[in-house]
Amino acid sequence: MDLRLSKPLINTCFTLESDLEIVHGDFPASLTAPVKLSAVLQDIFEFLTAHPTESIVLSMKHEGPFSYEATDLANILLSSSCPTYFETLHRDQWFLEPRIPTLGEIRGKIVLFRRFSCDSEDIPRLGIPASWTYNTTGETSVSLLEVPMLAVQDYSELQSRADIPLKIEYIIQHVNRAAADVNENTLYLNFTTGSNLWYLACWPRRVAKHTRTPVADVFPGASGKCGIVILDFPELDRWNLVKLIIERNSQFQS
Repeated sequence: MDLRLSKPLINTCFTLESDLEIVHGDFPASLTAPVKLSAVLQDIFEFLTAHPTESIVLSMKHEGPFSYEATDLANILLSSSCPTYFETLHRDQWFLEPRIPTLGEIRGKIVLFRRFSCDSEDIPRLGIPASWTYNTTGETSVSLLEVPMLAVQDYSELQSRADIPLKIEYIIQHVNRAAADVNENTLYLNFTTGSNLWYLACWPRRVAKHTRTPVADVFPGASGKCGIVILDFPELDRWNLVKLIIERNSQFQS
């Protein structure tokens, strides 16, 4: 799950700076009413309580019209005025260590992907450092103390329809990288998503439709883990690619 966070977009005499809202770019997630981080987290906690064998990887970063100092978001999330975030309520439903866990460790928990800065003393309690290069094609990894932790393909800003075959190539290359890597401490993230709102052919659903079959075709008969493969509109092929991903990764579960 990918959450972009902002200070409250509309301030009143009752507004707390710590009452973070969900946005996308400079725009609110909903035009009818603010979507609060606390409310989204409560929904996640309830889901995990009802489904204790599941896990949710939660990416957080700051966006919105307000500027932040480097560690502002970390300080807000760790503030004593925000017990619903990390420190008090549902503490046992977070995995906040700066390392890649096994699936057995995180069942029933949220794994935090920290896509924001924090002070060095806060690193041990603010999850996996996950700030990667924009539009990365997957060749480089994200490291902590020179230890590779994440390998990410997130080539998302397509210039035209001609970039869709290139996107497909990057997705497949990253699936193959994951399969070839025997390092169990590196987690592979492979975004099949991409868009350009100024070109109809590159709207998210159309990109998803064009990428689905070529990517699915590389799975049958292949071996090795494929990492986390992120999909838009996973139902487009009647969940076929989702089933192939689960089947491929299930042999490595712990």
